[in-house]
Amino acid sequence: MIRYATSMATRESPVAQTSARILEGLAVPYNTPTELAAGLVEVIATGAFTEWIRTHNTAPLLLFHDNRSLSAIIGRGTFREDAAGLWGIFTLRDTPDAQEAAQLATDGVLSLSIGFQPRTSVEHMDRLGNLTVTRTACRLVEVSLTPTPAYVDATVTAVRAHALARSVDVLTLDLNAARWHARDRRRRRA
Repeated sequence: MIRYATSMATRESPVAQTSARILEGLAVPYNTPTELAAGLVEVIATGAFTEWIRTHNTAPLLLFHDNRSLSAIIGRGTFREDAAGLWGIFTLRDTPDAQEAAQLATDGVLSLSIGFQPRTSVEHMDRLGNLTVTRTACRLVEVSLTPTPAYVDATVTAVRAHALARSVDVLTLDLNAARWHARDRRRRRA
């Protein structure tokens, strides 16, 4: 049981028991040349997802880039960038597929891979005819757990239990109590 207080009363609320987990990792390493095919190299530039993070910052976590099966949607993530790349924190669903995928990620069998849409790119052809495409702005569509990620340095860095501090009902109650008191204080001042 968790105790919480509103301005009116102290109450207890049971915390739902769940085996859900949090998964964290580097979804995209920045400035790392990745050979996509013979003579074709892709680089994701530092800051390529900055605008997307500012406007969206959430994407589904899938199994094996499967966007056609509901059971393949195993979680949802939020993201941040640093010099190393695009990092994600994913809340996994409390389903057998999601929990098995978490265990396989813990065991090092599955890693992170992304599905994205390039917005702007810079292309460079060297004297041997090899093309390097540097992605400077991208829209993240999804992140997947897969045994064969496109970016070798993309990796799961942590899998941990999801500790719910409060239930949604408790948060809603606290927020509503705070709103009520703020409104009451405004009325008293008027």
